[in-house]
Amino acid sequence: MKPYPWLASVWHRLAARLESGNLAHGLLLTGPMGVGKDDFTKAFVQYALCLSPTAEKLPCEKCSSCLLFAAGMHPDFKWVGPEEEGKQIGVDMVRDLASYLTLRPHTGSRKFAVLSPADQMNSFSGNSLLKSLEEPPPGSTLILITSRESALLPTIRSRCQTWSVGVPERDIARRWLATRLDNAEQSELLLGLANGAPLRALSFAQSGMLEHRRELWSGLEALAQAKTDPVKLAAQWSSIGAGTSLYWLGTWVTDMVRLKFAKEPPLLGNPDLIDALRLQAQGWRADRLITFAAQVARAQRLATTSVNRELLMEDVMLGWAQLRAA
Repeated sequence: MKPYPWLASVWHRLAARLESGNLAHGLLLTGPMGVGKDDFTKAFVQYALCLSPTAEKLPCEKCSSCLLFAAGMHPDFKWVGPEEEGKQIGVDMVRDLASYLTLRPHTGSRKFAVLSPADQMNSFSGNSLLKSLEEPPPGSTLILITSRESALLPTIRSRCQTWSVGVPERDIARRWLATRLDNAEQSELLLGLANGAPLRALSFAQSGMLEHRRELWSGLEALAQAKTDPVKLAAQWSSIGAGTSLYWLGTWVTDMVRLKFAKEPPLLGNPDLIDALRLQAQGWRADRLITFAAQVARAQRLATTSVNRELLMEDVMLGWAQLRAA
């Protein structure tokens, strides 16, 4: 597959490193969610393992290596991630990866292992990974992918060569997204809701996320008007998904803070809700909004652990109700 158009320059720079034999043993690919880091990495590893890459520095898709890769059976490629969404990458998984890297490549001179999202490692698995970065086996490349670089141990970050990717220019993202939507007119709204990340915008359209968002917002308004209670709303939001619910709540609260300090903020994550958000923000003092925004951010981090998500949502909903009543 070709790299997404907004990632082409990173692709060619990495390909040049590979071609010259200067590809680092440890790579850290970092950037916001929804810009295609996982897809990019899979495609690049396929290219690196390809036996007959094209003149355009792409995998040929035909050689035995490419066919093995497409079938998910390439012996020189290993992908490690949480067993379930919200779970951590445990120390046993990292040890297994380290053992894999010590084996000689089967089909060429190099083998690859990927950890994604690398920020899901706990301190034990992170420390276990250090040896593979400090003493990389010959011919091995370890790629870490993250949207939260600061969550990685400093000792891990310092031992990797960092490649950063960002959201594309809006026109590029809009054109790409419009060709993949049944309703191209939604591309601008979806990109705004996804903070400019094209793949996240596409996933919103394909997963019915806009409908979930409307349901969540209606519940929040009902709570503000005392038409429902925090525990009932927390159960409803948990059924939709703690990660999804907290993501939207985080964007709404952030927009409310912006509206507290500027009548027409230059940037809003939910421009279609500006009037409703402004109305909600009127019931808050700015300092209380900022306090609640911090609570939501903490809850988002906790939602990626083994915490009871319904209790987590109850705590957040009670925080919203109590702060509004204060």
